[in-house]
Amino acid sequence: MKRLQNLLGDVAKCFGDFVQGGCVASLCHRRDVRMGIAAGILLREHFAACGALRVEVLCVVFICYWKWAPARILHYVLRHRGELLAADAQGRAALYERAWQEAMAIVQPKDFAVAANRREATVELVPRSKVRALGGAAAGFFTYRLVMNPAKRRTGQCEFQILMDDLRAGRLEVATELVAASFAMSGAPAASGAAYVENEVHLRAVGLWSHATHARTAFLRWLFRAEDVRRSFSERDWLLLAGMGSGLEKGIEAVGYIGYEDAVQICTLISQDLRAASGAAHELDDLICFLCLSQSDMGVIQDLELLSMAIVRRALKLELNRDHVDAMAKHFREGGCLHRPRVDSAERFILMRMWC
Repeated sequence: MKRLQNLLGDVAKCFGDFVQGGCVASLCHRRDVRMGIAAGILLREHFAACGALRVEVLCVVFICYWKWAPARILHYVLRHRGELLAADAQGRAALYERAWQEAMAIVQPKDFAVAANRREATVELVPRSKVRALGGAAAGFFTYRLVMNPAKRRTGQCEFQILMDDLRAGRLEVATELVAASFAMSGAPAASGAAYVENEVHLRAVGLWSHATHARTAFLRWLFRAEDVRRSFSERDWLLLAGMGSGLEKGIEAVGYIGYEDAVQICTLISQDLRAASGAAHELDDLICFLCLSQSDMGVIQDLELLSMAIVRRALKLELNRDHVDAMAKHFREGGCLHRPRVDSAERFILMRMWC
């Protein structure tokens, strides 16, 4: 950690902070990304040969942010899998609208909100009528809309309508086919991986993301993780990622306006030192996430020991092996990624339940 502080200054102290329902360490510690990873695993199991369709469904899931509505939408999609595979763009839009209506009727976003408990590092649904009783930020709670990205100004309902217009007009279908083709090529043995600068171009015609480069980049950052896509980075990718918004500008300014080579050095340090035990790589998009959320004043917790204890309590409730729990807490305190590549399927499932 001292070496990281030498590179990042006081910003390094935020490495384990709890912001917007997730930990500021890497993308895989964010609640929305964990939800995306779980959704991607499920969709690859049922739509293995339909890359463009998977990306299309993930577009719908992405705008929900929190896990509750996506779970209901995916449940509906899988129940009508045959109909979805046979339908054209108009038919799929109608099916997604029915899925959305059913999901909203079940999760009731008008009656419930998401409460993030900074002391326990958890999020849960609470009735809106009881939000004020939580005590707000002074008591360690932050609340968010149930179907909305906390960083957005538009609600999930509004973005869903825009997305359905894009689907019916054919813009979303073309974009998902191009992105899926790029993902498929990036997985070839000789390929270096998918690049942000190439895939961002495919999304420019989609109305939902047509007006802001940072919105397209944020979606790609989430989608790469959801589809488990190998990525490659260049200086052009860094420049694209570094332009994702005012919060990130403040983060980059706070560490002294780092450039591409500096960012690569920082990521290498985190991967080799802080996250070596987990075997997970810390890459440029992880760093961008950290620098942006390190400047947030919402839900920050500075005590990593307290946070790791909260992880232990929750993991034990899920009946994880105690030795695994202690190891996970240690990795977390050291900046490690809990989503380890070598866990078996049972533990992987429990970890997904724990974080999503």
